Amino acid sequence: GSALRAGLLPQQLCPSAGHAPSSTLRFAGVGNLSVRKMHRRGQSGTSLLSHVERALRDRNEDVREQAAVYLAATLQNQWRSTDKDEYQRTVLAAIAMVHRLLDAPEVAEKAGGVRCLNVLLDIEFDDKATNLLRFGNKLRRLLPHTDDKFIDEVSRAVAHLAVVGRTIVKETIEHEIRRSLTWLNEDRPEGRRSAAVLLARLCEAVPTTISRSLEPILDGVWSAVTDGSPRIQGAGLSLLRLLLSAVGERAPAERGRLYAQVYAQARKVHKSSSGSSQLGAILSMCELVDGTRSFMRTHIDEVYTEMVLPHRSSGGARGTREAALALLAKLAALNPSDFAVRFMSDTVKHIADVLRKKSDERVAALHALASITASCGARIEKVAPTIIEHIQSLLRDASSAASGSGSSRKARAVAVAADAAFLCFGELCAALGERMAAPGKVLVTDTMPHVALTEALVATADAVGTHVKSLRASVNDNLLQSLETAIKSLELVQEDDGAPDHSDAAASMSAQGDLLISDHDGAECHDLWHDERELGHAHHDVSLETSEGGPRPYGAAGADASDEHMDAVSAQPAMRKKSVAAWATIASGRNRSNRDLSHAAAAAASAASREAALAD
Repeated sequence: GSALRAGLLPQQLCPSAGHAPSSTLRFAGVGNLSVRKMHRRGQSGTSLLSHVERALRDRNEDVREQAAVYLAATLQNQWRSTDKDEYQRTVLAAIAMVHRLLDAPEVAEKAGGVRCLNVLLDIEFDDKATNLLRFGNKLRRLLPHTDDKFIDEVSRAVAHLAVVGRTIVKETIEHEIRRSLTWLNEDRPEGRRSAAVLLARLCEAVPTTISRSLEPILDGVWSAVTDGSPRIQGAGLSLLRLLLSAVGERAPAERGRLYAQVYAQARKVHKSSSGSSQLGAILSMCELVDGTRSFMRTHIDEVYTEMVLPHRSSGGARGTREAALALLAKLAALNPSDFAVRFMSDTVKHIADVLRKKSDERVAALHALASITASCGARIEKVAPTIIEHIQSLLRDASSAASGSGSSRKARAVAVAADAAFLCFGELCAALGERMAAPGKVLVTDTMPHVALTEALVATADAVGTHVKSLRASVNDNLLQSLETAIKSLELVQEDDGAPDHSDAAASMSAQGDLLISDHDGAECHDLWHDERELGHAHHDVSLETSEGGPRPYGAAGADASDEHMDAVSAQPAMRKKSVAAWATIASGRNRSNRDLSHAAAAAASAASREAALAD
């Protein structure tokens, strides 16, 4: 069902009318299902449904998804055929199958029934209106539930039913809205989450229907927003975000009144409670700032005084101080010039205190600082020396951790903080340009050679090269050196693991190839890569134009070919960026042992090409 809604229409599965899809789908416990062979044997749709039902009962989510896609293709084929009686018989059998699955005891079987129901909602058949009402009655019995994924699937199906049924199921949907409001005010956690998720799906699918109950839902959502469970709180915040968007469609006077109502409730909850309720109030204020910027510009002082300043000291629920830092960054975006004059110095002082303590809040503080820098731009120049000092201290710790033998947990924490520091440094370069030349040189020459290649490091180096023109050549050279080291590391891992496994290589290589599409000089690499990827073979033969104009082949399998390629890269600087980009793409696509390094290598190749193009 989700394949239909996502745009994977049956026409793509069935290339020509009257012919079943020719691909072979492997269902767990079912074996190979060659659709074309079954079609040639003259097997009826009803007999094929027995195979589909077995797959829809499988506990593997992917198997159930494949079965739903196959069912959609089968029904579409029969609809195109001349035998309408056979089509109606198949649909009736599919409807009976839906009822059997929804009544089954296992959650996986019920989920398979929901997927099959989604398929039937998208096709036409006799007496569909009556069956839509029956589907609605079946679905309403499935909630509330304790399984999060199942809640999401059922909620999507109810929303889908609301879109397809419109007036036919209007009373059913309105009843579900009233029932969800009751669940929000109950103590059962599964009821609260089911209600929040279902209302959010309906808010997206049928906003007009939801708008008639908008105010009661705005009142009820706070029980989920202030819940102690992160799952329920997250669902409540997602619903609040959609409700604020719906409020934005109202008339100006009504819109202002409802915004003020939500704002007052957030302040009230924050003042009168503690723990998870305070956290929910701060996060709801973040949603207000994001969704009602013009309204919130007049309340910056109140929010800063009431919800940011009190959370600078220790204490409070887990995540409260981090949420307050995120709110601080959002306030800066509301009015950057005013924030820079009135709050910048105090904010940077607080963040510096957080960074000195080496607490769990460091990453949140650095992300907040990066956002503030992006919002305020060059206005941050006065406090930039303090920020740079703490960033360089964090990066020195990362260099020491990379060369030391500390605990893996501590090293991981340092690496995460270093990535956040890199991103913050990149925002400073974007804001201050050539004024970051001196600290940028320290980063490029002293830090990059001693830390692991990550996507955050690549993004920062790219920002330095883009905004600090005097460092472009150094950035490009260091990126290529880091890239060569990473590629050799990937190849060493492959040698230890044996022959490469190509089962997931196509998707991985496509993802890496997309990164190279944006290169200024990377078109040839991209064309080459599309022409030469044959993942079923043991070799990847790559032909790259040399400086003399003739093609030179490099085999991606075997140590000799690898050494030959890297020697060629070092010997021919003019083609270095193209060679390394193509080689990094192949190496990252073939490697499955270190995906983070693979992605970073491809990103570095893309950035190196871009920096070289800018320098040229």
